[in-house]
Amino acid sequence: MLSCREVVEKVTQEPELLDEGTGSSWSMRLHLFMCHHCRRYVRQLRLMLRYLSFLPGREPAQPAEVDEVWNAIERRNEDS
Repeated sequence: MLSCREVVEKVTQEPELLDEGTGSSWSMRLHLFMCHHCRRYVRQLRLMLRYLSFLPGREPAQPAEVDEVWNAIERRNEDS
């Protein structure tokens, strides 16, 4: 089974794994089934990708852009 770190790396490097019905590995599916933290991370990442693509004049978000937004959110949460 994959570790949490491996799941995060995989979905960050290959955002197509976030799409429902893709051929993600059994180890990824098993981990997401068992780990509510990673399920939440994947759900939040899906939402960010979806809503970033709605910004005017924007192409779908790239993983680096998602990481930038995610890091800003984490910094804000650490400050509170």
